Amino acid sequence: MYHTLTALYSQLHKKYFLQHEYHLKCLNAVESRLFYYPCKTCIMPLDHNNYHEENMTASKRNVYLKTIPLNEAVAKTQAALDRDLLLRSKMVPTHEAAGRVLSEAVFAEFSSPTFHSAAMDGIAVIAKETFTAREGAPLRLTKGVSYLPVNTGNPLPEGYDAVVMIDENTVEIETPAFPWQHVRRIGEDIVATELLFPQNQQISAYDIGALLSAGIWEVRVWEKVRVCIIPTGDEVLDFEKRPTPKPG
Repeated sequence: MYHTLTALYSQLHKKYFLQHEYHLKCLNAVESRLFYYPCKTCIMPLDHNNYHEENMTASKRNVYLKTIPLNEAVAKTQAALDRDLLLRSKMVPTHEAAGRVLSEAVFAEFSSPTFHSAAMDGIAVIAKETFTAREGAPLRLTKGVSYLPVNTGNPLPEGYDAVVMIDENTVEIETPAFPWQHVRRIGEDIVATELLFPQNQQISAYDIGALLSAGIWEVRVWEKVRVCIIPTGDEVLDFEKRPTPKPG
């Protein structure tokens, strides 16, 4: 049995005798007790009693990677990153900030509107002077004396505090106006010094309008994240070179 195995092994794996002398040692020990044991390099009969651990060392596969759970891998990666170095902030013009993420909170510089303005076309009046107007007993108003014409968005004339939707030189009203009727008061949309957006807010196109209305011409945002992919191994090909698929 021993000579048969030796001859067969010699024919099939002659080159391995030169590279792995421990195989011969194993074959020499077959006479004591023979059983089949899978070798890391090839399959051969080995003697379990006389085959020592040191003989297996040479045939072990060279494993240089060790897998770990995904959560552990992510935690180690995050711990190794220097956030301050990798993710810095920069100032960008507000009108170019769409899609960017704020690195700090933004507070309004100005109120919006910055003055009392007419909310619609009509006439500016002093509300308390219209309180006597009643249905059936209209109050007559005269241009330049008891009212001034205004258009939507116009600043409210000094001393006036309401707008009536009429466009005539001489008018009669049957309903009194109340203070700040049809008037957009200072800070109706935005009040100076109020918080507009918190840190890490992603700026939308709508947000840009609010920022500009509040007098914010530049905002500080996080730099765009840069990702570098380093492929390894010659099995990864550069598609830009339009490679032809082939073995090897």
